[in-house]
Amino acid sequence: MGIDPRDIFIDKQSGKDFDRDQYQLLKRMIRKGDVLYFILLSFGRNKEEILQEWNDITKNIQADIVVLDMPLLDTTQFKDSLGTFIADLVLQILSWMAEEERERI
Repeated sequence: MGIDPRDIFIDKQSGKDFDRDQYQLLKRMIRKGDVLYFILLSFGRNKEEILQEWNDITKNIQADIVVLDMPLLDTTQFKDSLGTFIADLVLQILSWMAEEERERI
């Protein structure tokens, strides 16, 4: 992806919440116009927290998110109202699935 290794954050802690050192460092460093690449959506396991973090990054900080294993979750591509609706719907479903998986674990 051409990303400088110093800009890669790797979490090895559980995704049960967002109180993780690398994630918190990432949140402190991102700025408006940055693009965050996640390999999987499972950067969290709580539906409400995933939605809150997604909105904080995309709306408050105004950075973009690309989820590599889910092309519909790419805020750099789908900025019209239909694209935003589809991304929000997919995000709702996948974050619910992540929370269900966490509860089963």
